[in-house]
Amino acid sequence: MKTIKSLKSPEGNFFTRNSLVLAIAMAISIPATPVNAASPAQAGAANAVPFDIPAQNLSSALAAYNAQSHVQVQFDSGLVQGLRSTPLKGSYTPAQALQHLLTATGLQSRFTGAGTATLAGKSAGVAAAGGADTLGTVTVSAAATAGNTFDAPEDRIHYALPDASTAMKTDTPIMETPASIQVVPRAVMDDQQVISVEDALKNVAGVQMDTGSFYVNTLIRGFDVNSGTYRNGLLDQNIANLETANLSSIEVVKGAMSTLYGRMNAGGMIDLITKRPEEQARYSLQQQFGSYSLYRTTLDATGPILEDKSLLYRLNFAYKANNSFRDYVNADHIFVNPSITWKPTDSFDLNANMEYQHDNWIFDSGLVAYKGAIIKLPLSSYLGDGTALQSQPNVQDRKLAAYDWNYRFNDDWKLTNRFMYSNVIQQNNIFNGLSMLNANTLQMGLGYGNTYYLTTYTTNLDLTGKFDTGFINHSVLLGFDYYYYTNNQTPSHQGPVPSILPNVNIYAPYQTNPLNLAAAPVNYSYQLVNKWDGLYFQDQMKLWDQLHILFGGRWDWADYGSASGGGKPLSAFSVPTIHTNAFKPRAGILYQPWDWGSAYFNYTESFGLNNGISITGQPFAPQTAVQYEFGVKTEFFDKRLLTTLALYSITQNNLLQPNPANSAFSIAIGQARSKGLELQTQGQVTKNISLIGGYSYDAAKIIQATDGTQGNMLPNVPLNSGNLWTKYAFDDDVLPGVSLGTGVYLAGPRAGDTINSFQLPGYARWDASATYSFEQFGGKITTQLNVYNILNQMYYTNTQNSAVHIVPGIPLTLLGSVKVEF
Repeated sequence: MKTIKSLKSPEGNFFTRNSLVLAIAMAISIPATPVNAASPAQAGAANAVPFDIPAQNLSSALAAYNAQSHVQVQFDSGLVQGLRSTPLKGSYTPAQALQHLLTATGLQSRFTGAGTATLAGKSAGVAAAGGADTLGTVTVSAAATAGNTFDAPEDRIHYALPDASTAMKTDTPIMETPASIQVVPRAVMDDQQVISVEDALKNVAGVQMDTGSFYVNTLIRGFDVNSGTYRNGLLDQNIANLETANLSSIEVVKGAMSTLYGRMNAGGMIDLITKRPEEQARYSLQQQFGSYSLYRTTLDATGPILEDKSLLYRLNFAYKANNSFRDYVNADHIFVNPSITWKPTDSFDLNANMEYQHDNWIFDSGLVAYKGAIIKLPLSSYLGDGTALQSQPNVQDRKLAAYDWNYRFNDDWKLTNRFMYSNVIQQNNIFNGLSMLNANTLQMGLGYGNTYYLTTYTTNLDLTGKFDTGFINHSVLLGFDYYYYTNNQTPSHQGPVPSILPNVNIYAPYQTNPLNLAAAPVNYSYQLVNKWDGLYFQDQMKLWDQLHILFGGRWDWADYGSASGGGKPLSAFSVPTIHTNAFKPRAGILYQPWDWGSAYFNYTESFGLNNGISITGQPFAPQTAVQYEFGVKTEFFDKRLLTTLALYSITQNNLLQPNPANSAFSIAIGQARSKGLELQTQGQVTKNISLIGGYSYDAAKIIQATDGTQGNMLPNVPLNSGNLWTKYAFDDDVLPGVSLGTGVYLAGPRAGDTINSFQLPGYARWDASATYSFEQFGGKITTQLNVYNILNQMYYTNTQNSAVHIVPGIPLTLLGSVKVEF
């Protein structure tokens, strides 16, 4: 493994007067003395009790209800399986509060005494405690719940979360949202032992990889959304090795979302939702070990700092070291994420967190194709001099600070402010294949001494509220956001240098003589600046409890510029900028005639971001797009299984793709269109069986082009793809604590580049898992084994729009773990 290196930032590269002024202004806009807001239930409520119980699995909600009301609730353990509560906040009598918690469950309550109650199904009319075929009565009491440290949060248990805030920036249920949304919850990530964001996204229909060694690039509905990775609703930098240990879920919204979030490409967006501090103390330590010398240690600790639970903390830590099935490729990774939550009153809460990440890794440009066919090389073949990079790996240091606060004026109106600062320094040394000169020879390029300084400031301010006009219920949003990003690359070398780095025989690629990489001439430097302001609004109208109408829009004011200095110092050349402004609307309609079914249509225009780099360093014109989408949603098995079927058409202008001559740069290819169908389903079919799966048909092609590619398919987008993962948890009276999982991931043939000079073959990958959990020494111990690519199939995940950058998939791989929780 590498000696851990660190990087220091030169002064003066990261701050501008405007961005600092805005950051300070938003920070001091936090209300200094939040005031408690009275809810309607507080006015004249006899024997009212204050409650604060978020939506969660019903068993956990009842435990919280008992702790706050001191009412013991008896129920059949099977009766609440797979059910979730309605969120409850405010002062209510215990009877009112219990009735509210059960609103969406189909259950009813009956008080049997001043401090006791029972639950029953509405059709049964009999308390569960007396049922002849029950699975055993559970009494929720303070004594019973105090020692239960393993009642995990909802996202740790369920495969389907019915609410996702990303699509609307409100608490709208997915069934009432006129858009296609898929959530990858923590439960799925844990069962699959997900380590990377890419691993998690393989569970999402219509999402493909377009990634390499530097960034997590993804395609949604055929379009690259590398500028569409968000963190808690704010645009984050697209960096290498994004961590998953601190994620509670990943929300993927399909289709154009720029009306709420600013400039992004039309395929969709990925929102990484981080874990928040919790009131109940929990501690978790996991050690993973796997093939190719992989070792990963993660720590998760959370709980109250103050006895009244007004101040909470959480700490996530991860360390990973690994080699690879690819020769010479290895990596080290450190991640630390402390966070706090402060709730001084019922009307105000503040969440603040920091992240530090450090990485060392070896760049891998992958395998190659020649004259329309992928050359059959050993899977481990590294095309370059891997020994030359062992002492000069890529190094990345990332520092992030963020906060968000909420102030509730009353039960209907809320003000939310989010802010994030991110600073990344990357030092990159790479061997970069440029082209195949013949069937045996690869022309090599060199990126040496490339140091990037990436800085982001971003913030938004959202006012949400609810009111009625006659028979119409309105849920409105008015917001403002600001984004500022710079990318400065200090003078370095970029391109071929035959005197130092000769062409490579792909069948014998390793050099025998040391390479003097430091002798490469300085010929490249670069600056980029990207900033925008946006003002947006949205009105969600509900009529007759069944018809939902959405209308919104956004005004954007954006500046973008980039320039190449040819090796000059950054201070020696200026950056030309393009100023653009636009208004883009969003509209949708959803009809829900039954609790279990709804149909929707949406129309969206988007104002995208072309932040690629041209070989000349000149900026690209912004992308624009139009989307039409129709879909149907269902919730079956007592709302435990959520399914969405969507038909869509997206037309995008000024589309960028990696330049086939040098994939480190981009080219504009004109106009492309993606038409397709998506089916996605996830949840709990029975108390034992959980699943997440999907199918995508996506015809994504270039319809206008200036480079002769009109009519070609977009790269890395299969016409047909699908995934299905299922887990079976055995009953406690059969095999207590045992669960088995298995899944398959399929992709059809895909174009390898925009000129369609070669194809990646289709593939099917089969994975499986086995888990055993038991309680010991006052804690919970979980052992787990995951097997990936059981049949050891040779396959390719993606290219970087180039015949000399083909990314091979993993061979048969094992990953074991031991986790202790208490």
